[in-house]
Amino acid sequence: MFDDSEQVVRVAVVLAASLFAAATDISRLKIYNLLTLPLIATGLIYNSVVDGTAGIGSSLAGLFVAGGILLLPYLLGGMGAGDVKLMAGVGAWLGMPLALYVLAASLMVAGVYAAIVVIRNAGGVRPVLLSLQLLFYRVQTLGVYLRAGDDNVSAVMKTSGRRQRLIPFGAMVAIGALAVFVWQSMIE
Repeated sequence: MFDDSEQVVRVAVVLAASLFAAATDISRLKIYNLLTLPLIATGLIYNSVVDGTAGIGSSLAGLFVAGGILLLPYLLGGMGAGDVKLMAGVGAWLGMPLALYVLAASLMVAGVYAAIVVIRNAGGVRPVLLSLQLLFYRVQTLGVYLRAGDDNVSAVMKTSGRRQRLIPFGAMVAIGALAVFVWQSMIE
């Protein structure tokens, strides 16, 4: 993976951009267009210049797959537009299939982070398990009992502020990218 200088440039740009996005996402809960839009444009340009038609094809595939997969969570209100654009920029630089690997690793890290936040905010594992059990019983009954126990669920699911519920996905991308790059260098 790190044999040629073109790939080293791709890795360096993605790591630098994702670390910068992580810093702003953690501190301000925002990933700026000033980072993401040039990242997308330069990824497309770089890959078209370095690898020609194949490069632009891989870059476009990475952009649309990595960014496109995150469109649904964005449309449902589960993440910000900056998260989607960051992943699209990573995809534009890395192309396929590496962009998909980084996205998968980032989503796994985000899932672990979310589980930790939920457990911490709920007061431990037990309230979370009770909440999941309540959810299971509600879905199972699908009738009159569907609303039973609302007080218990709201008590378990209370959180202490918006900031603690948000996942700084820029940081998850940085960790995911680093993990994939380390993994890639180990298998070669």
